[in-house]
Amino acid sequence: TLTPIKYLYYNVRMSPGHIRLLQLLPSENEDAAIHCRLFCTALDSKGTTLDSKGTRPYEALSYVWGSEDNPCSIFINGCAFAVRENLYAALLHLRDHSIERIIWIDAICINQKDLEERGHQVQSMAKI
Repeated sequence: TLTPIKYLYYNVRMSPGHIRLLQLLPSENEDAAIHCRLFCTALDSKGTTLDSKGTRPYEALSYVWGSEDNPCSIFINGCAFAVRENLYAALLHLRDHSIERIIWIDAICINQKDLEERGHQVQSMAKI
């Protein structure tokens, strides 16, 4: 059986030349749980993401991963997902009250438990 995290990455599979992006959903309540949607999109040689409507703008988040102590939960595609405190704080800061944000975050958009995927995605980081 698949655990929720394995299920999450299994359902958002990547093909060569693709990356996952995180859609940070808005909330008017600053104390509300963080809800996101993970999806896959094509990446061209210049780092531009493409979908059926043309280009899709996104932001890449660079941050210090921080300590594994005291993980925080966010929800991705309805599944609880543990993140480190630094990332949780960044997501809270980036979340808008009315507008979604599309973000590439290595700790989430790359399946960190899949060494092969990690290797392929690290090679694409300069484009991202």
